[in-house]
Amino acid sequence: MVSHLSRIRHGLAASLRHFALFGSGVCLAFGCAQVDPVPASATADTGAAWTCQPCVQRADCGTSWCVQFASDTYCAADCATSACADGLTCKLLITESGDSVKACVPAVETCSAIGNLPDSSAATCTMDGPDTPSCCTGCGASGGCQTNGCYNGWFCDNSACKCVASPSGVVCGGADVTVAEDSTPLDVQPMDVPPGTLTPAGGTLPDLAFAIVGDTRPALIEDTQGYPSAIAAKIWQGVQSAGVPFAVTTGDYMFASAYGTQSAPQLDLYLAAASAYAGLRLPAMGNHECTGSTTSNCGAGGKDGVTKNFSNYLAKMLAPIGLASPWYTFRVNAPDNSWTAKFVFIAANAWNAQQAAWLDAEMAKPTTYTFVVRHEPVAANTAPGVTPSEAIVKKYPVTLRLVGHTHTYAYKPDTHEVVVGNGGAPLSGGVNYGYVLVKRRPDAAIEFRAVDYSTGQVSSTFAINADGSPAP
Repeated sequence: MVSHLSRIRHGLAASLRHFALFGSGVCLAFGCAQVDPVPASATADTGAAWTCQPCVQRADCGTSWCVQFASDTYCAADCATSACADGLTCKLLITESGDSVKACVPAVETCSAIGNLPDSSAATCTMDGPDTPSCCTGCGASGGCQTNGCYNGWFCDNSACKCVASPSGVVCGGADVTVAEDSTPLDVQPMDVPPGTLTPAGGTLPDLAFAIVGDTRPALIEDTQGYPSAIAAKIWQGVQSAGVPFAVTTGDYMFASAYGTQSAPQLDLYLAAASAYAGLRLPAMGNHECTGSTTSNCGAGGKDGVTKNFSNYLAKMLAPIGLASPWYTFRVNAPDNSWTAKFVFIAANAWNAQQAAWLDAEMAKPTTYTFVVRHEPVAANTAPGVTPSEAIVKKYPVTLRLVGHTHTYAYKPDTHEVVVGNGGAPLSGGVNYGYVLVKRRPDAAIEFRAVDYSTGQVSSTFAINADGSPAP
């Protein structure tokens, strides 16, 4: 049973969440340098914040805090009684356990290590406040829309048309693209797909249509009582109403200690919410399905072995649909084979040589459309399988990467990714909770439409050709 103190912490975290998380995945946009663990003797004024050192609990950080930052948790030195090191600023943050603390983070919104911050020649973005007209469309149709196109007091970075939490200290250069609001209903009709036609291996469909849902977990570690069940259920109800025959999920279904007792009940809550959808769900593995750290690596040969989180994920998410491995391929095709598609699910937190060989072989098989599904985006290269899997993927044609990890929605054409991480985890951008509906158009382009879960309205849309190039 979750303690009364935990419930108080959860309420505090909810009220301060937008102050604890900076922008739309900015750590991922700039990349996190791999750094050494915090030395036990370090103090806050010696550069000890090591803001890109991933953590799951405070014990991972020596004398520093484990704080929620940029959609993940990182070690940050305490600044309640001493000054921060050069290049850092003292901020009120929320720890992984829900405490409110003052800790040192970079003055610019990046997780780069001390001494490796962006140089001073980088252009500074111009921020438009809530009451200033700007180019952002982050609030979509979710209500509470400010004059600048954001909500919740967020500012608009008008160099990128992106909503951000802080009006100062932001360096331009993020790759997110905010596309135009589109309230036109998505033309996806329920498909008459006979039972058993689709299996986790694939099948035949009259046309290609599916949904993407990502990152559904509580804000605090072990806070099973705070699981976002209501949000997740409404999302899956929306997916059910769309009538798509299958859905891809991008990982992170829990926030639990690696060897604790809460991963199983949290997965049960996820599955209960997802039961609102009658179609086939195809899950990708996230870092929280290993230890919670982005750098974790589970399974045979992995440095973290078989954690409770990992074994419960295999047992509750994969085994019921007949899968034994966290990496797999799902293939679908038209009845006349006029188009074919494959979805290649990479487990970047269960990476090994066997998976690498499998990935190379699967990517080499020709299809009209190729979707790479992986929890971490390209820039989250501290995950063990991101860089090596990218080296393989880049050798072959790719339509789009379907990723999560950052708790927002964003289309990133420069890295051929769509980030769908707004499935219930604490938001880190100006986009509301929701999901994405995808359909193949008559001209063979693939259309993606982001849907606000609270209204069911389409908030943004884009389309690409089979080779990943933009389509009209």
